[in-house]
Amino acid sequence: MFCPKCGNEIKEGASFCPKCGTKVASNQENFQQNNYKSQNSQQTKNVKKPTMKTISSKNMEQTTTSDFGEDFVSGNIKERHFAKFYTLVKREKKTGMLVYLTILLAIVAYVEILSFPAAISEYGFFPGIFGAIFTAIVWPTFIWCLFQLILNGFGQACMRLIVGASKIERQDMIESITIPVEAIIAEARQNGLTLPDDIKVYQMKTDEAVVYAFGMNSIGVSYAMTELPEEVFKAKVLAELYRIHVMDPDYLLFMLGSNLISIILGLFAIVVGWVYMNYGDRRKGLLTESDSMMGALLFASSIVCLSAWMGVCFLFIRGGVRANQFEADRYVAQCGYGEALCLYLDNCMPREFKFGLKLLEVGHPSRNHRIAALQKLGVAYKAY
Repeated sequence: MFCPKCGNEIKEGASFCPKCGTKVASNQENFQQNNYKSQNSQQTKNVKKPTMKTISSKNMEQTTTSDFGEDFVSGNIKERHFAKFYTLVKREKKTGMLVYLTILLAIVAYVEILSFPAAISEYGFFPGIFGAIFTAIVWPTFIWCLFQLILNGFGQACMRLIVGASKIERQDMIESITIPVEAIIAEARQNGLTLPDDIKVYQMKTDEAVVYAFGMNSIGVSYAMTELPEEVFKAKVLAELYRIHVMDPDYLLFMLGSNLISIILGLFAIVVGWVYMNYGDRRKGLLTESDSMMGALLFASSIVCLSAWMGVCFLFIRGGVRANQFEADRYVAQCGYGEALCLYLDNCMPREFKFGLKLLEVGHPSRNHRIAALQKLGVAYKAY
């Protein structure tokens, strides 16, 4: 028998390659895996049209056909774009996020409409028309590409860097973290959750017992979480998987990414205003204010506008994330792990969050609100 990775000869009955450490399956296991794959392929051929179970607050179990086609139903939603995201938000009746997306579309459309008369007046009719059309193509394309980067690999990689999550390579950590989480993911799919096929499990570098989904394809688990009872571990993982089911992790990514340009421009305006306010010319003109006064106005107005816009965005995030979290807790309670989730919230959940974890907690309800909501659903939990 030979190692499939390095080709080194391995003795019969060995589980790992002595040279590279790769886990090696026995001939009997290979036969069982091939037989299992052939049975699955035969079953998938007999399925005419896939369906998925969506779980909502009004009717927790109803079977519907996906609006995005078979690729979304099968969990193959690695690449998402604006049209799919907007359609899902509209279908799930996420009012806050729908209003926010509509505002963004209106701003883009307004900029495009204003570009036509400005280009015509500056460059002439035909050159202006061509220039405006070019702008109308480049600007939405840039927004589209930015959205793709935010929701897919780049945005999730940035979140992993912020929260301190790394790829799991050690064999003991794979057995303690990756394998149990993947087993829970497989069980959740069987119970009706629509999850991506390529969810990757990462280890979060923190001493706190936490589990977070920071993207549709990324879920982070700390080692301290594995030291808790199995029911508590499973309850927390199921709650995060339900958030992936309703695309809740994308809300925070989209909000942060879509405001990246406005944040950069706002900070630039604040810095410029501060420089003019402190070092600008203080002499007034006949009909104009001094550079120092204009810098002070720019500095103050930039802070006010940026703070107001960030506050509005926080309200949008809070509305969507809060509702999704309560639904996730309800789903966990219906799976029979409501008391275990209350135990985690009351005793194991961190009391104070660091910056990265605090960012992931934006918009989430407090532990007392979540426990109270679970108790109203009939969860018999009492603090001891």
